[in-house]
Amino acid sequence: MTIRQFRRLARRRQIIDSIEDPLTQRVLRCAFLGPGKRSWVQVALIIGGDNTPNTVCQIAHRGLNSVTFARENHDTIEP
Repeated sequence: MTIRQFRRLARRRQIIDSIEDPLTQRVLRCAFLGPGKRSWVQVALIIGGDNTPNTVCQIAHRGLNSVTFARENHDTIEP
C-alpha cells in the first residue's frame, strides 16, 4: 500500500493498531492521525531518538508494505 492510498482510507486507526511494531505504530500515528498534515521532518522531531526524516519515512513505508489494499472495496484492508 502506498502512502497516498493510506491517506485516503477512513479506517487508518484500525490499520495502525493492527501493526505489531510499537515504533512503526508511533510513526504512523504521528504522521497520519494528528491534526493536519505533517512533514517527515516534523514527524522525526516528534519521534526523537536521532531519527532522521528519511528514517521515519522508511519506517512508515515498511509498516504499510505489510498491509494489502483490496481494490474492489477501497476501504477494506487485509493485514
